[in-house]
Order: sequence, then structure tokens, then C-alpha cells
Amino acid sequence: MATLELKTASAVNHVIELRDGRIACGCFQGQIEIWNTESGTREMTLEGHEGGVHSLLQWSADRLISASEDRTLKIWNLTTGECVETLQGHTDVVHAVCKAGEEYIASGSFDRTVRIWRMDSHQIECVTTTSCTI
Repeated sequence: MATLELKTASAVNHVIELRDGRIACGCFQGQIEIWNTESGTREMTLEGHEGGVHSLLQWSADRLISASEDRTLKIWNLTTGECVETLQGHTDVVHAVCKAGEEYIASGSFDRTVRIWRMDSHQIECVTTTSCTI
């Protein structure tokens, strides 16, 4: 088995495969790097978070969602590399994001909440407080 080693600009917190076969890496210093796995080249660096990126989700062919230590989620255009929206509402590190049905995403935070976001309006639909202790 061949190994491809990608040298990122900072420590990597999360990695996902994109639908087109590229790799997205959420990094400790807040950037997201998009890599071409066939050539081993970094194609794009998405910058805008003020803290480490802990979780990534590809919402659609051209949209990537990131969860960060800066208490936000960002929606990125994978064609242009631009941040198209910042979702705010958590009061602590956002550590997880996942798809929740066809119209929603869910984000989990150290603030002990799971927030459900409607993707067509980017508004919070529901906040659930967890009873987990860390």
C-alpha cells in the first residue's frame, strides 16, 4: 500500500474525504486545508476562524461546514474558498457538527448544548441542553 504524506501548516484536528475525492483538514490554528490526494498538492486554504477547527461536514457539492474553538460554525464555498456565512449562538468551543435530516445540521459544544440549525435560513431551530459532565 502506498502512503501519501501531506504536510499541513499546523496540527490537524479533523480530516474528512470530500465527495470529489479531495481531503479537507481542520487545523489547530484555525485554517482548513483542501488537498488533492492524487497529486499531493494543497489546492486551497480556507481562513477565517479565530480558533482551532474541530469538526468538518460537507453539506453539498460546494458547501463545507466547520466547527471551531471560536464558538462559531462557518459555511464555506468549496469553489471560491470564501466564507459565505458564520453561525453564532454557542457560548463555548463548538466541538462537533453533523447532518440532521435533509434540512438541518446539529452542532455540539462545550457549553453543554446541541443546537439544531435550519440550513435554508441558517437560524437556530432548537437548543437542547445536555446533562453530561466533562
